[in-house]
Amino acid sequence: MASLPAKIIKPLFRVVMKRDIQDPEHLVCHLRKVMNAPLLPALLPSGVSLRYSRVADIPGQWLTTATPTVTLLFLHGGAFVGGRLDTYHNFCGR
Repeated sequence: MASLPAKIIKPLFRVVMKRDIQDPEHLVCHLRKVMNAPLLPALLPSGVSLRYSRVADIPGQWLTTATPTVTLLFLHGGAFVGGRLDTYHNFCGR
């Protein structure tokens, strides 16, 4: 079942994409602009802390709780076009 933010973002994303779509040569730039523009604030769940790190010179983030019970490895591909890690903070922090 989709989350409330996903239910809100999906129709907005469709409207923006249909309204602002450009010729195919500019599609990647357009997708990056749309996907990187925050529609809603990306908040961390209560009790979750964020730490930035680099592994083999690749930037990443660690989301942790005071008493972790599970581990989730989330690899964000961004569709190889765009998107931001903080978009997934709430999902990964749960």
